[in-house]
Amino acid sequence: MNTNLQAILIVMAILIVLNFLSVIVDQSGDIEGDYNFVQVLLYALWRIPGFIDDNIVFAALIGCLIGLGMLATSNELTVIRASGVSLKRILWLVMRPVLVVIVLGMGVGELSSYTDRIAEGSRALALQGTRQEWQVWNREENEFIRFDTVLPNGKVYGIARFAFEGRQLVSIQYAREGTYERSSWLMEGVETHYFKDDFTFVDKQQTERWQTRLTPEMLTYLSTEPENLTMPELYRYAAFLSEQEVDNRSYWLSFWKKIARPLEIFSLILIAISFVFGPLRQVTMGYRIFSGVIVGVVFQTIQDISGASSLVFGFSPLLAVLVPILACCAIGLGLLSRVR
Repeated sequence: MNTNLQAILIVMAILIVLNFLSVIVDQSGDIEGDYNFVQVLLYALWRIPGFIDDNIVFAALIGCLIGLGMLATSNELTVIRASGVSLKRILWLVMRPVLVVIVLGMGVGELSSYTDRIAEGSRALALQGTRQEWQVWNREENEFIRFDTVLPNGKVYGIARFAFEGRQLVSIQYAREGTYERSSWLMEGVETHYFKDDFTFVDKQQTERWQTRLTPEMLTYLSTEPENLTMPELYRYAAFLSEQEVDNRSYWLSFWKKIARPLEIFSLILIAISFVFGPLRQVTMGYRIFSGVIVGVVFQTIQDISGASSLVFGFSPLLAVLVPILACCAIGLGLLSRVR
């Protein structure tokens, strides 16, 4: 069934090109200062592994529909069935090349977490001085901390630390910038406002050291969307947030999505096979592609709704990930059970 693998790779190539051009057009509007067209091209190139990771499930579904559809149109599937090959055997022949896609997809998915961060980091460095990027917040014990700009080289700008005792704000500390060295942050241009009873006083320091568990690595996790972290990073940062008694369900949701990606691809391939052997056996190729797009969009929408519901209503992120996949498998197996 090399036809399926070829079709999946062709669909993936088309999606990569479309995403590449879309990013160039989108980023061209941000060109200013050191962020020139060459930087835009480099940004788009670094994003290619991310394009593959984002579209591999969709490409597997559409590619399988196209590959099997071509075999069905040429009556090769009928000849294979007439020669005594069982449906289970055909299912295995279809899934075997898909296993290669799954393995490569898992590797590229982990790689894309690094390349996307390189892309965003180079963009932030090029835009530094023309705008503020990546403002992030964090809570550590009785402090809420804001960073206006987080760069991937262990440098931060615009630090604000809000210290509380119970519900009472006791101090606000501002720092122009901070550099991580010798297991602590060296803050420069420090100004601390203390609030006590009915009066306020200000302390200014040229530099001050800040001891915290918040390392540049943790700040990288904090300033990166959960879906752009690797599985080990998601696990470590979710554990760190748990220690800080901060909600970490969005990170667990992304973690389980990455773990379940092979099952996601398998479930949609199962749907594709059941469609070609069932309701889409005698239709045109365009209709098969259209049907695949609809199925992919519906599946992604249900998965997004399920994930968002787990964050809102508090049920297990693992359950939110597995329910759409299991429902898809049930539909596929149900349709295949009716094939004679």
